[in-house]
Amino acid sequence: MNQNEFLSNNHLETQTESSVDRQKKKRPTTRDHINEMEARLTTYLDRIEERSQGQLEQFKEQFVQTIQYQLNRSDRFEEQLTQQVDCLQTQLRTTAQHQLKHSQNNGIEEELVQRIYWLQKRLAILERKIDTQRKFLFALMILGASFLYLTIFHTPKQKTFPQFPPVEQKIELQPKLQGFQTPPLEPQHLNKFFGSAILTKTPVKGQKIRGKWRLYAVTDTYRIRMVHPATRQRSPPQCAGKSLEEVDKHGVVGCIAHRGVDVATPIGTPLFAIAYSQAKTQVECIKQPPWGTYAKLTSASLPGWMFIAHHLNTCRPGLYQSGQVFGTTGTAGTGPHLHFGSKYRGRYLAPPLGFVQWMLAGEKPKS
Repeated sequence: MNQNEFLSNNHLETQTESSVDRQKKKRPTTRDHINEMEARLTTYLDRIEERSQGQLEQFKEQFVQTIQYQLNRSDRFEEQLTQQVDCLQTQLRTTAQHQLKHSQNNGIEEELVQRIYWLQKRLAILERKIDTQRKFLFALMILGASFLYLTIFHTPKQKTFPQFPPVEQKIELQPKLQGFQTPPLEPQHLNKFFGSAILTKTPVKGQKIRGKWRLYAVTDTYRIRMVHPATRQRSPPQCAGKSLEEVDKHGVVGCIAHRGVDVATPIGTPLFAIAYSQAKTQVECIKQPPWGTYAKLTSASLPGWMFIAHHLNTCRPGLYQSGQVFGTTGTAGTGPHLHFGSKYRGRYLAPPLGFVQWMLAGEKPKS
C-alpha cells in the first residue's frame, strides 16, 4: 500500500466519524426541547418586566414634571396678571392726577363730575326699575299660586248665611198689623211673654247668648262708664257707683251712659227682624260717624217697643218679616261687636236677654 492510498483511507474514516457525530447532534430529545423553550421564555419575560418597570418610572417622572411645570406656569400667569392690573391702576391714577393738575380749562372737570353724577342717577333708576319688576313678578307668582290653589286643590264650602231678602219699594211709615192686633206689652209682663224669668233680665258681662249657629259672649252691660274706652272721656265723680236708672231719676248731668248691651260678634254676623210670625218690622237705617250705621226697629206686633242695633256693617231699610235678615254687624273703636239697645215709649230700658237673643237667633226664644 502506497502513501496516497493510506491518506485517502484516513480521510474517509474522518469523514465517516464526523457524519456520525452530526447525526447524533441532530437528534435531541423532547426534554431538551422543553428545557430550551423554558429558558427562552424566562429570558423574554425578564426582559419585558425590566422594560415595563423602566417605562413606568419614566412615565411617573414625566407626569410629575408636567404637573410642576403647569403649577409654575399658572403662578407666573397670576403674577403677570396682578402686575398688569397694578400697572393699569397706577397709570389711571397718574393720568387722572396729571389731567386734574395740568388742566387749564375747568370745564373738563365739571363735565366729568356731571357725567359721573348722571351715571349714578341712571344706575339708581335702573335699580329701582329692577326692584319694581321683581316685586311685580313676585306678586304675579303669589296670585298664580293662589289661583291654582283655589281652582284645583281647594273646594270652598257653601255658605250657610242667608241672603238679603228683596226690599219692598213702598215703605209705610206707620205699618199696620195685618190680620190681628196685640195689646201693648208692658215691661212688667215680659215674664209671662217669654215664659222664663231669665229671658227678662239684662245680660251680664261674660254671659253667653245663643245665636242661630253659635254662642256669643257679652262684653259690656247697661251701665255708667267712668272712662269711655274709645274717646277716653271721663265721667264726673258724682256718677261713680250709680246706675243708669238712678241717674235718669235724679237728673245727674255729665255721666257717660252706656245704654245697651255689647255682644262680641264677628264682622258680617246676620241680624234678624224682631216681630210676630205674621207681622212685619219697619227698619230705619241712620248713619252716625264715626260709630258707623245704626238701625231702628219697630213693629205693630210689639207696640211701644223700639230696638236699636249700633255699629252695623250693612243695613237695608224697609219692611221685613219676622226672622228675615236686615243687616250685618260691624266694628267700632273697641273692636267688632253688636250694641243692642231697647226703648219703651221713648225711654231707654235695660235690654232683656230675650230680645237680644231674638235678634241674633232669628226666632223668639223658648223658655
